[in-house]
Amino acid sequence: MTARLLCSWLIFSLAVSFTSATVYSQEQSDTATATSTTEERDPFAGPQGAEKAADSDTADTKSPPQPDAESSAKQSETQDAAAEPADEAASTKATEAEKKAAPQGESSAAKPAEAAKAAKSAEESAEKTDESKTAEQEPTEIRLLALSGMYMDLVQPAGLDATSLLLSSGPAKQKSFYKLCEYVDSLAEEDDLQHIVLDLSDADLMMNAAQLDEFARHMKKLADAKKKTVAWLENASHIHLAIAAQCDQVIMADFGGVDMPSAAMQSMFYRDAMDLVGIKASVVRAGDFKGAVEPYVNPVMSSHLRAHYVELLKSMNDARVSLIADGRGLKVEQVRALQAKRMLLPADALAARLVDRLAPYGSMRSTIDASIEGPTKWTTRKPKAKKDVSFFELMGMMMQGPSSSSTRIRDDSLAVLHLSGPIVDGTRRSSGSIVSGPTVKMIEELGKENKIKGVVVRINSPGGSATASESIRQALV
Repeated sequence: MTARLLCSWLIFSLAVSFTSATVYSQEQSDTATATSTTEERDPFAGPQGAEKAADSDTADTKSPPQPDAESSAKQSETQDAAAEPADEAASTKATEAEKKAAPQGESSAAKPAEAAKAAKSAEESAEKTDESKTAEQEPTEIRLLALSGMYMDLVQPAGLDATSLLLSSGPAKQKSFYKLCEYVDSLAEEDDLQHIVLDLSDADLMMNAAQLDEFARHMKKLADAKKKTVAWLENASHIHLAIAAQCDQVIMADFGGVDMPSAAMQSMFYRDAMDLVGIKASVVRAGDFKGAVEPYVNPVMSSHLRAHYVELLKSMNDARVSLIADGRGLKVEQVRALQAKRMLLPADALAARLVDRLAPYGSMRSTIDASIEGPTKWTTRKPKAKKDVSFFELMGMMMQGPSSSSTRIRDDSLAVLHLSGPIVDGTRRSSGSIVSGPTVKMIEELGKENKIKGVVVRINSPGGSATASESIRQALV
């Protein structure tokens, strides 16, 4: 009986202790789980977390006594105290993160404005670059002035030329020399124009000595206006060289040539031929240097007439040589030596410094374009637009008749009277001659015009009839 009681007591004790151990181990596992969660939230919880972890490790091996209510309360207080530093640390980190995020937000808000400014400045710089490129790409204007034909002080209707008719070439076209000079002066006043090219390739270009000298003065106006002038030569005479020498640069075709004759004149004598047929001329000679009659009375030129002609030719040739020498920076003796050779090849002209460079024949534009940077634009003189006249306007002008000269003359004017050609007697006009009758009538009309205060007489004549000259002289005085 006693033995049974002891066994029952032992079994009951073991059961109670096993139940207590199980309940205690569950509570410890819950506590360990909470502690581990807290440690995951805050790794800087301190040594308390380590101690609790050690207690949880020994819970499986040891069965401590069952905790009471007081111990459980202490454990919960300890857990709350451990959780408070973790919460404070987390809030501190959040505050620091907000402080750091605030400037980043401000900088991110400022970035779009800075980007807009940068884009605007880039657009402005791009526009400036485009404008500069556009300005650089604008072509440089080159004005082409082609000189050709015969230039006259006063353009007159061409007379009948039998030689021209036989050759089917027709009379040479006359051009106004003064209109050419006016156009050159207008080029000096064009501010946007910097390059002028004189095309002197026409072999029939003609100007007399007085015109060459005057044209050189008009070309000087271009130099004073800082215009760059270039002359293009192919087959050049002294006229072409005299004009080209007034330019800044002279270019010659490598397939051309230069002919530089000195001034000369010749006269044919008929005395021996007249003696063969029994004809004798009777003349009255006014002086030794009035040699117009010598071909009819002498078989050869007299010494005094030869001396007179030599001085005349020397003065004419000196003026021709001076234009070339002064324009090209040469000595007069050098140009006279070239005249002695007369015919020069392009290479000889280049070596003598009559030209600056040689270029392929027919390459005027391409050669000049290559010497100018950027694109070029060639322009020529714009002809005046012709005024369209209707049939009724034409009939009205015919009904009115010619307008009087007084309506076209301004007050206090100066008149220029051009007298060109040989002086002859007569009552009708003749192209290329100074006829006494019409010339005297014109002078008298100028004298009656009250608006004209002075008359300039420009004479280009080899002489002629003594009686016609005297009648014109009396009308002038």
